[in-house]
Amino acid sequence: MQSRYGFLVLLLILVTGLALALSGGEGVFAGASGRASKPPSSGLDANQAQMEGKDAPQAATPTPEPDRTAAAATPAGAPHVEPDQLLVQIVDAATGEPVADAEVAADDPKFRWDRLTAKDMREHMRLVDPFALAKRWGQTAKSDAQGFAVLPRKGDIAVHAIKDTRYGQLQIQGTPPQNGWKLKLEPDQGIDVQVVDATGAGLPEVPVGLTAEWVLPGAATGDQNEWVAGYTDDQGFARLRH
Repeated sequence: MQSRYGFLVLLLILVTGLALALSGGEGVFAGASGRASKPPSSGLDANQAQMEGKDAPQAATPTPEPDRTAAAATPAGAPHVEPDQLLVQIVDAATGEPVADAEVAADDPKFRWDRLTAKDMREHMRLVDPFALAKRWGQTAKSDAQGFAVLPRKGDIAVHAIKDTRYGQLQIQGTPPQNGWKLKLEPDQGIDVQVVDATGAGLPEVPVGLTAEWVLPGAATGDQNEWVAGYTDDQGFARLRH
């Protein structure tokens, strides 16, 4: 009986020793003490891990793209404009300097020629000068000290400007460029003519036209095109410009 008891004690000691060897000395008694076994160490303590986290490269935050549309709509020194208005700067074509007090006229996107009276329709058909046409039935403005002009309504329209003997036009379409719309003035290549009768008296309301011929190299003749460029006034004078 004693030998059997001694054998059981020896067997228990051997099993306990084997368990301690396999668990590192703690896992066997974890259930009894109520504590979980310690996880294997990674070789870095908490402070070292925190320091390495600070030194780790951080992902770069993308830089937002600038709002080019807003910048183009309000160039430096430009006056405030409403969303439905058009801002144009009048400049000299040769120097690029702003032109103040220039007369600006542009098409009106809301204009309806089919709503004109018979009298206005006749005047509209006879008024061939694009600046005079826009000034009569379009929208007008005047450039400020920095050359800026604000038109009441924007759209895909033609804008014209005159200052002294300089003239320019600009076709507005789509999104404005980065530095805004700029209309360049150049010397106006105008021609003054007078139509008179046999006695030398001026003839009013006479259509004055131009003829152009495009001839290919080596050809004797080419295609001709004729159009009315203006009408004489009460004294028989007409100015063909632009």
